[in-house]
Parts: sequence; structure tokens; C-alpha cells
Amino acid sequence: MNRFFLSKDAPLTTNGHDLEIVANLFSAEGGVIQTFSSGSKANLDTDGASGGNLTIKSETARGDLKIYMRGQNGGDGSKGPAHQSRAQDGAGAGAGHLFCECTGKNCLVSKTSSSVAKHNSLNSIDNFSLNPLGSFCSCDPLGQNAIAGANGVKGNKGNPARTGGNSGQLKVFINDGREFFVESESSYGLAGSPGGGGDGQPGGFGGSGKRENKARDCRGWAAGDGAPGPTGDPGDYSINGQIEMTCIHIASENRNDCF
Repeated sequence: MNRFFLSKDAPLTTNGHDLEIVANLFSAEGGVIQTFSSGSKANLDTDGASGGNLTIKSETARGDLKIYMRGQNGGDGSKGPAHQSRAQDGAGAGAGHLFCECTGKNCLVSKTSSSVAKHNSLNSIDNFSLNPLGSFCSCDPLGQNAIAGANGVKGNKGNPARTGGNSGQLKVFINDGREFFVESESSYGLAGSPGGGGDGQPGGFGGSGKRENKARDCRGWAAGDGAPGPTGDPGDYSINGQIEMTCIHIASENRNDCF
């Protein structure tokens, strides 16, 4: 292009894309070129981007120019993934057995045959009507108690921090820069933070059973739920980006700096 004008009102941000400016006249007018805005940070579980390659070539340059070569900060690691299922549930309580005993003369009246009334005790009461004042029922035996749910296992490890981006490379080539002042600053992106450990696995549900005493309920007692597992370990740390090379060559000023 013939002329390139950079206003001081708004910085030119490359967002890490490579950019080459070639012009006969480069006019800065107090402008700023930056690879990323200060503090730019990548998304979760994403490495910080490099500042990329920035090149300026011009026969004549005027004005003041500030260039910030910044690597993007690395993203934080996300929390460790959740377990997809609970721990194993406990087995339910045993049913037990209801035993009823006749305690008074003619306390049982058969629904099917009067001869059955001669019996003084029964293991099944399906075929009899009980006289409430002349019978005694108890659980013999009581069902086995339910088994508690299993405890959950430890949570999954958090995802690792992501690396910071490199500063990117800057190259400036100016033939006539007697009215031109350029200043550059390079910085690497910082590593993100490790993700926190995932939640522990939920404990299994306790086996079903009775939770209070009720007449003729011979089941064993219900059991409690298993405890949740402990929180997982945090993710691994990562590294910062690196400072890359900057070269500024202004022929009219005998300036040839590379650092």
C-alpha cells in the first residue's frame, strides 16, 4: 500500500494472527499495535496463544509508535469430571416370619373347617380369623437387617493448567525514520491455574427395611446410605510462555537492534 495511518484513538490488536504491513509511508500518530489486550486469557482447558509474527516494512515512517508483543495467558484447568454412577447399593432386609399363637379356648375360628380350631398354634394365619383377646403374634424370626450402601471412591483428578503463550516475533524495517520513534515491549503469557479435584463418588443407597416398629412387620431394619468419597486431587501445574525475538532496523538512524 502507499500510506498506512495508525490513529492513537484505538489500538490495532492482532489477536495472535500474523500481520505484515508494507507501505511507502507509515504514519503512527501516537498509535499502538498489540498482539493481545493486557490480561487476555484463553478459555478453560486451552493453551494461551502466541502473539504471532508482526512485521512492519516502510520506506518512510513518522510519528510515535508503541508495540506490545504479548503472549496470551493460558486457560485454567477445569474441575475433575464427575463419577457417572453411585457406589453399589446395599441389599434389602430379610422378610422375617410372623408367628401367631392361640391363647384362649376357641380363640380361632376356621374359615374353612371347624376341625382346625383344635390346634393351639399356627405358622400361617391366612385361613383363620383371630380373636384379638385370645391370640398373640410375634416375629419368629426377625428378618436379617439390611446392608448399608457402599462408600463412594475418591473423586477424579482435576484437569491440568494450560501453558501461557509466547510473546511472538517482531520485525521492523524502516529506511527513513528521522521523524519516527518506535518503542516495543514483550511479555509472555502466564500459565493458567490447575483445575480442582472432582467431587467424590456418591455413596450407594442403603438397603430397604423397616424404619420404625410396626405390628406384624417382621422385616429387618433398614440400613444407611454409604458415605461420599473424598474430593479428588487438583490438576497438574503448567509453564509460562517465552519471550521471542524483536528486531528493529532503522537505516537513517543506524539502528539495528535485535533482542
